[in-house]
Amino acid sequence: MDSFTTQGPMAGAAGMPAADAVPRLAATWMRDTMDFMAERLRADARTLQEAGCCDSLSDLTMVQTRWVTEATQAYSEATLRFMESFVRLGAPATTDEAAPQPEPAPRRRARDAEAA
Repeated sequence: MDSFTTQGPMAGAAGMPAADAVPRLAATWMRDTMDFMAERLRADARTLQEAGCCDSLSDLTMVQTRWVTEATQAYSEATLRFMESFVRLGAPATTDEAAPQPEPAPRRRARDAEAA
């Protein structure tokens, strides 16, 4: 049974991307994940350096608060970026030519309807 059919036990796989998109998705995911993790590690190292230089608990709290805010924002943006790339790369290829739209049937006026 073909795993990309819309019937049978594999019906949930019907929305999966084409086989040629899977390697692109995997490569993009790995590259983006590694870039993001490297960026976060650099930011975490800077935060630790700043925390080590704090003279008071108030300064340390400000550093930690800023780190939590920046990390939360970075993870949210990365998640959106990953999901958008998955949707874009997993979408079926489209052609440049748009399919012609059927013309609407002309509306008949009341007098034309009575005459018919």
